[in-house]
Amino acid sequence: MDTDKHGSNPYLYLSFLSVVNILWCQLELTLKLYISQMVTSDSTIIPYFKYLSKTFKSSHILMPRTKNHIELQFLSEPSDVNYGGKVHGGMMMKWIDQAAFACALQWSQSYCVTVYVGGIRFFHPVHIGHLVKMEARIIYTGKTSMHIAVDAFSKPVGQTDFVKNTHCIIVFVAVDDEGQPKVIPAFKPKTEKEIAMHGYAIKLMELRKSIDKEMEPYIV
Repeated sequence: MDTDKHGSNPYLYLSFLSVVNILWCQLELTLKLYISQMVTSDSTIIPYFKYLSKTFKSSHILMPRTKNHIELQFLSEPSDVNYGGKVHGGMMMKWIDQAAFACALQWSQSYCVTVYVGGIRFFHPVHIGHLVKMEARIIYTGKTSMHIAVDAFSKPVGQTDFVKNTHCIIVFVAVDDEGQPKVIPAFKPKTEKEIAMHGYAIKLMELRKSIDKEMEPYIV
C-alpha cells in the first residue's frame, strides 16, 4: 500500500477524518433533535430519525451551507462499480436522491417523498476511490413542493479541482404524519444566482407540461 515520505498512509488518514466528520454531524443532529423535542410536538421527532438512517447509511459527510443548500462528500467504493470499472449510473441516481432528500428535509423540517426526477445528464464518469461531492439546493418552492437542483462532482484524492459529473432536477413534496401534503415555507431567491436558478425552474415546469401531454397516451 502506498505511503508518503513519512511512512503514513494518506487513505487511512482520510478515512479517520471521515469517521470524525460523521460522528460530529450525528452529534449535531442529535442536539437538534433534542431541541426540537423540547419546543415542538413529538411528531417532529420521527423525520429526524428517518433523516439520520437515510443520510448516514453510506458514510456520507453532511455539510450544511445555508438552509436551502447542502453538500455531501464521501469516497466512491468498490461496491459502487459497474462492468466498465466506473461508478454505476444507478448508484449516482441513489446519491442524487439522498442529497436532495437531505436538502428537502432541511428546508421543510418534515418527512418528504420524491415525486419527479428529470433532466439527468451524465457528463463524466466517476472513478472508484475518488472523492465525490454532491451539492443540492432549493431553487423553487410551491405550496408543498420543493424543486431541487443537484450537481455531482468528483476528483482523485489529493487533487484540488473537482470535475462536474452529473446534473439533474428533482422534486420533493413534504408530507405530514398521515402521508398528506404539508405546507412548507416559501423560498424567496435573493442572490443573482438564486434568481437565475429560480427562473430556470419555472421554465422547466413549463416544458414538463408539454412533455406530460405528449406522454399521456402511453401512461396507463
